[in-house]
Amino acid sequence: MFKVIKWNGTSITPEDFSQVSAKDSIHFCEFHKDGIKYSCISRSSADPYPCVVDELKPFFGLPKLGTRFIKRGSTCTLLIRNLPPIVRISDLPTDELKPLENEIRKTYLFRELTGMSVNFDRSLILRDQKEVVSFHDTCSTEGETSTMERKVIYNLFGDMRTFVREMKLFIISNMENKEKDPVIYYSEIVQDIVSRIDTSVGYLVTDIGRKIKRYMLKENLEENIW
Repeated sequence: MFKVIKWNGTSITPEDFSQVSAKDSIHFCEFHKDGIKYSCISRSSADPYPCVVDELKPFFGLPKLGTRFIKRGSTCTLLIRNLPPIVRISDLPTDELKPLENEIRKTYLFRELTGMSVNFDRSLILRDQKEVVSFHDTCSTEGETSTMERKVIYNLFGDMRTFVREMKLFIISNMENKEKDPVIYYSEIVQDIVSRIDTSVGYLVTDIGRKIKRYMLKENLEENIW
């Protein structure tokens, strides 16, 4: 009896992998595994970073895409579980964005915390007309520098004080054990995911730990984060 694969971020070596169409820089593909054909979306990636952050999303109360990856030498191909027609947040009218504001803010906080290198509304999609999902999970910009532009922060949060306050709340509220140090708590989670998926993305353990420490220890909320 064939087993349907799990979209759990791990590597896969398919017997057949072929690109069947492309639209708007998103490549729709198919691959065969154990006699079953799967349709998915593929993108090239420097490493399996998008798979690690996708598996991390539920720990912050966010929906994941569902990913796998293929590694051939130094190249990495990201596979994303096939989605209904993609609706980007940037394409929605203002009146439809209002009920989604809270989820959009939380998704941006996650993208900042994980160091994603691009943070615009085109990076977010609406799934099943109700779920805001971080879609274009670009490779991390390693280090402590913020990846969010000031105008994005001010548009979403109003001011820097509110942004930092919501980041702290976002970090603490998603911890099951709130007595544990947030840096240790999340570093252990990220380490477990990295160990399961690919140790080449081990830099994320340090990077996310530094970001969390930086926000949790920030006393002057007006302090420049760049």
